[in-house]
Amino acid sequence: MSYFDAKEIEIISKEKIGSMIRKTGKHKMDQQINENDKEPSWDGYIMLYSDEKKNKKSIICRIPIQLKGKEVKKLDNKFISFPIEICDLNNYFNDGGIIFFVVEVLAPSEEARIFYKFLLPRDIQLIKDEIKKEGQKTVNVKIDCILNEKVDFFKVCEKFKIERDHQSIAQVKNALPLEEIRPSKIEFLSVDDKFDIFNSPLYPYVRDEYNHLIPVRDVIEPTQIIIERYSDFIVKGKKYFNSYKEHRDREGERYYSFGDRIVVKGESITLEPSMGTVIERLNTIDFFVNTFSKEDLNKLEINNKKAGDILTEEKSIINRVIHVCNKYKIDLNKFYIKNLSKADYYFLEVLYDMENNAFDFTTDSNPTLVKIPIQDNVVLALKVKNDKGEKYIDYYDSNSKLILISEYEDIKLMYSRFVILNSDLLLCCNFDKDTIIKSIKSLDYNNRNNVADSYLLLALESIKAWDKIHNKEYLDLANFILEWYEDILSYEIVKINKAQIEMRLNTKLSFDTMKELYNILNSTTDESCKAAINILIGNKEGFKTCFDKFSHDEKERFSNFPIYNLYEDNVE
Repeated sequence: MSYFDAKEIEIISKEKIGSMIRKTGKHKMDQQINENDKEPSWDGYIMLYSDEKKNKKSIICRIPIQLKGKEVKKLDNKFISFPIEICDLNNYFNDGGIIFFVVEVLAPSEEARIFYKFLLPRDIQLIKDEIKKEGQKTVNVKIDCILNEKVDFFKVCEKFKIERDHQSIAQVKNALPLEEIRPSKIEFLSVDDKFDIFNSPLYPYVRDEYNHLIPVRDVIEPTQIIIERYSDFIVKGKKYFNSYKEHRDREGERYYSFGDRIVVKGESITLEPSMGTVIERLNTIDFFVNTFSKEDLNKLEINNKKAGDILTEEKSIINRVIHVCNKYKIDLNKFYIKNLSKADYYFLEVLYDMENNAFDFTTDSNPTLVKIPIQDNVVLALKVKNDKGEKYIDYYDSNSKLILISEYEDIKLMYSRFVILNSDLLLCCNFDKDTIIKSIKSLDYNNRNNVADSYLLLALESIKAWDKIHNKEYLDLANFILEWYEDILSYEIVKINKAQIEMRLNTKLSFDTMKELYNILNSTTDESCKAAINILIGNKEGFKTCFDKFSHDEKERFSNFPIYNLYEDNVE
């Protein structure tokens, strides 16, 4: 059973609102609140004045309000959810908006907490957008702004007026959300003090082609402000950081952070789980270790363990990560401890141990090419089996003597182990052009005439790899192969493929290259060569004429050549 009846709650709520407006309104506000719900949808108004005389000459505006009161057993809510009739929302919308108050009253002390919310046309439209059920009469609305003596409520009401003046009903009904507009710039009105943003929502605007402000179908309710301040952190002559962040939330809590999640609250200092790169985390751990003595570190605990032990363990992991990243050319600036999965930790150990492994022709069997994943990277390796189980070998180990052998018309042909790689297998972080070239050159004595076509396929796959990530090393490899076997491959093949490399690097062909291509076009009878050249010179009709002559299988084959990737880009 309630301690107060409805009439008493109404009286107390009016008193609390009146008292708080007097305290926070700079003596330039009055309220006129009706009794007994005499006016439908509205309970009264707040009057804003330009000075403390508060006469009719100094009226700035009149803001409609709705006031609700409720008895509670404790005052510890940070927000409330309150049911509002949809017909009332429609009335507020058509009238330009309202400030909605809910006063929580504690019995029997009559202590109170005042919640308020802007219900401007944009707020109401967003609420109505979420109504799914046809015929629904009420909707629960989250109300989380708290009016207390710390709030400059006069400024809050000024903001309400400014926003109301820029939110016409027609504009709001037709407004689009930010994700659909994707503007280069958004603007906010009436934000004078960065810490005032907790007292009311932020309403974004964009400008149209006539430079008019247009409301966006979004409302932003900040929960925290982060201010970056610049200051050097130097310990024993070494600079660790050059800035720190000040955090404030809407409850008034303030704390500081720097490095990779070092958090200072009052007199406590905490190292939280990593959110930065491995380099940032290592720098942060070094700061801790060099700033605090071992005794002090062991007084601290992280996850019920001594901080010194935790930091030593984490630093060991990071050093292994750095070793692996440097070994296999993984970008440390994009490698985050927080993203390491259980599988990543397993493969981290595999990669760490892999550099000590080599192929043993006496014991290793069943070699299989595998891509070892670690975060967003892959390392190409050879997985083999022996009497001890499985092991992995770096496929790009420059000291490896592994070669491929095949029989061709009773001739034993030896190939570089890299000749079998397609574009997907070439796309690995341990790709090393120089190791591939060294491997090819080491077998150059072996039947060059019989192996050149296989290496040509590797050149084409390298060009396709470039198309995926634009690493020039792939084009350099392709160019090397074309030049290395230039005396064996046909003149037309070499010129066409060197031309497509030139096109990728320069987006156009030189006069000399164009001249060579036209000469080939006028002399060759090979329809594939003609089709490729027409792509390179931008002759759409010429390419179609050649392509239409191909069989279905020939079209499939040609479409898989990297020259076809230039078709849409360079043929208008």
